[in-house]
Amino acid sequence: QIAADLLIYVPVVWWPVFYSFKSFCEGEELRRGMARYQQNFVIDNAAQTAMWLPGDIIVFAVPAWLRLPTSHFLGFLWSCLLSWMRGQPMNASSVCE
Repeated sequence: QIAADLLIYVPVVWWPVFYSFKSFCEGEELRRGMARYQQNFVIDNAAQTAMWLPGDIIVFAVPAWLRLPTSHFLGFLWSCLLSWMRGQPMNASSVCE
């Protein structure tokens, strides 16, 4: 389940949606967002795997009552890391401000 998430879902669905939405919010063409995705493919997926492979193992290792809070905490950390990595707009005008 973890392998399918990190090796199939994230590279094929999650990152393209992220870059599509980011390019839309910045008022860019979808093509430009996908070009940025291709440029950052290795670094983005390495960061995602470095965060979520141990994170998912931890989530499944804790007691059932602690899984949801642990998952949400790790999701918050991932959002912080993602914002730090890819949060700067590529241009000054932004549609989603």
